Amino acid sequence: MTEIGFDLTAVAGRRIAVNGWPEGAVALWFVFGQSNADGYAPRSQDPGRVDTALAVPALSVHEATVHPWIRFSTRGSGSDSGRFTATQGLATDATPRTASKVWTSGAHGIPVGEPSFGPEVGLIRHVLSGNAPSDWRDDITPRLRIFKQTEGGRSVDHFRWGGQGDGLILDALRRAGAGETLNSLAPTGPVLIQGMIFLIGERDSTDPRPDGGGTMADTLAVRFAEWIRQLRAALGAEAPVILVEIHDAVDARKTVANQQLAALASSIPSATVLPRQPDWTHVGDGVHYDAQAQDRIGAAAFAHFREVHGRPSDGLVTAHPFTGLKPWFHVQPLMTDDLGDRMRIATNSAMDGTLHAVVRSEGSPAPTRDEIRAGSAISGGFSHAVFADADTEWFTPSGSFLANTTQDVHIVLESADGALGERAFVRRWAHARFGPDLSVFPAGSGEVQWTVRPTFGGTLNWTLHAGLKGLLRAEDVEADAFAPVRSGSLSCSANVEIAETLSGLVSGETYTFTLTGHRPSDGARSVTQQVPVVVG
Repeated sequence: MTEIGFDLTAVAGRRIAVNGWPEGAVALWFVFGQSNADGYAPRSQDPGRVDTALAVPALSVHEATVHPWIRFSTRGSGSDSGRFTATQGLATDATPRTASKVWTSGAHGIPVGEPSFGPEVGLIRHVLSGNAPSDWRDDITPRLRIFKQTEGGRSVDHFRWGGQGDGLILDALRRAGAGETLNSLAPTGPVLIQGMIFLIGERDSTDPRPDGGGTMADTLAVRFAEWIRQLRAALGAEAPVILVEIHDAVDARKTVANQQLAALASSIPSATVLPRQPDWTHVGDGVHYDAQAQDRIGAAAFAHFREVHGRPSDGLVTAHPFTGLKPWFHVQPLMTDDLGDRMRIATNSAMDGTLHAVVRSEGSPAPTRDEIRAGSAISGGFSHAVFADADTEWFTPSGSFLANTTQDVHIVLESADGALGERAFVRRWAHARFGPDLSVFPAGSGEVQWTVRPTFGGTLNWTLHAGLKGLLRAEDVEADAFAPVRSGSLSCSANVEIAETLSGLVSGETYTFTLTGHRPSDGARSVTQQVPVVVG
């Protein structure tokens, strides 16, 4: 449990009473995921609708009717996505909670025309109950915000950069223009990030791996961690994370997914798993939580944020002020070729700006952001212009590396207006390259052949994606991320050429082949190379 300050504390440059509300402040939660995050719980099951006395304890008759305490973001990928346009209360006749979808009368028993809801209703109900100070509720201006962007039936890869739905969240974060958005909130006063709640994993637990060796649940943790990195880097804050277990633990595949959620929580800072409880009931399909379960999920989430990351007196998290989106990498820099004293590097930035880098000896202390920017202009450093949402690949200057030497590269991203954003780290491993490089070319009808000669012994992993595919990290190649049509792994020996043929492909179609290597003797990763090819 972390308590902040004694009498006064600073939030975004303001001094505030510990037990009071910062002047003009807004508390902000995030809800992400698939259908259980969206919510199948019908509004007819909401205790606040059936019995107003159960909505929020100790509210006046007026407050229990219609009261705009909270605003939700507008879902979807259109121009309104990410805008806080829905002001809502917790009352019987208040505006429907999330208005996320409307189901037919035969779908899970949800009445026609009854929008459903997710964990956000339980969260806010418990925020406003108990010992929350009265100034959490405001009759004039709602002080609470939930940024909720969800889409049912999707995998983790769908939402992060490179997935088909990356715009649903990443673009919505950046939304600007008319109306209240995440960006427009920051200049108005302190915006205090409370945390992120994720309900996702069902799809990953059932999608098979392309090699037939299990499901995508096997690699959920490494892929999920990258999505959280992207979100945290964009917000410029290590926002607390809650990972809610998926429902059906009887299914062995879903048990694996829940085990992966636990592994993820232990591998990244400020993350925890909310275990599925026996009394979390569903709407009748064995998958989707009902109103009681969503209420309890929301209550447990708020309790965790309050006790572990906030002030127990009111639950407000003051350690994560949001002052605006920070420069971040969609894909952090990775090595794609080794020419001895220079390397080819690839990356994808979310903003126009400059990448700054310094090269240091293996294991040397990490420099600060300012030291990286200053060091990029002298010996042992380099910089390169990057452009928003575009894959960028280039060779570093001659002499920026020592041949056949393991070295560390420390990187920082600077926006066009001079703000320093996300830091990245990549290790250039000695003797872990390809020479000759990867080559992929059409063979017979419906066939391609790939050849490479690694300079190391170990394991090669490869994926084949339909169409042109953006940059892939080594971890994503090994994890079969983004639904490749083929994937595989094989052992390799140093300086022995490998030639493999892939058949059964569609003639005339374009594919992207990506290859990476791993040397088990010291954990070294090779460069990662990618080649598009049109099948003969």
